[in-house]
Amino acid sequence: MILLDTFANASSVQPRYDTVQNILSFNGSNANGITTISFTRYLNTNDTTRDVAIVDGNLYLVYAYSLNPGFGTGSIANFDQHWSKGAIVQNFVNPAAATPVASPSPLPVNITPPSGPSYTEPAGNFKITIEVEANAIHYSMSAKTSGWLALGWNTIAAMRTTHLPFCGHFVVSHTITCIDPADVCSGWINSDGSVVLRDEWASAYVQPRLDTALGGTSDVNLTGASFADGWTTITFRKPKSSGAPFSSFLISHSLIQL
Repeated sequence: MILLDTFANASSVQPRYDTVQNILSFNGSNANGITTISFTRYLNTNDTTRDVAIVDGNLYLVYAYSLNPGFGTGSIANFDQHWSKGAIVQNFVNPAAATPVASPSPLPVNITPPSGPSYTEPAGNFKITIEVEANAIHYSMSAKTSGWLALGWNTIAAMRTTHLPFCGHFVVSHTITCIDPADVCSGWINSDGSVVLRDEWASAYVQPRLDTALGGTSDVNLTGASFADGWTTITFRKPKSSGAPFSSFLISHSLIQL
């Protein structure tokens, strides 16, 4: 069994082996197709350049896995692109004190959804409808998912080449369109029917952060949400120009929406 203490200084890069390995102990098992690994480390390793101190407060716990094993050992060990990933927010020191990153918004009623130009992605699993109003744009975003969905805005679209696993190997020449930095609005419907709508900013190809956490303001207003036939739909209004930090100006003809 191999367990590595590594650090990634950017997204979509191979994490690098830490000079100082701060894992104290570990063990693992594989049974019925499920791999389980347990390990311990100090809350604060004093490695300020390669470890994150676990403090009394919210931290992002990022997870990922692959169907393929890694290869090599120690500082020359490598592993391929994740097959799935995600993140949760947790207070490890005082779990009862953990606070949500964004509070659920009350679900509005009797609001007419936007009616205007629409775009559906080629795969048919994501749809945007917009209605331009006097001072705002009314958006509807729908995705074939029970999870989160998001829109992003900026005036520059970047092309990024990434490595994707295919039959245990890399497909090197897969190019995707991404936007960074970007004004972002993301949302989802909780199991109790409440809705989370987040006004965010992504400074690079990273996890977006709430505008309010960066010193800005929340400038989106939820107008509706539903889940039906496997599709989540969230509608909201966003000012054409909020004038606030960490928000894009939405009146330019050259604005790119992702």
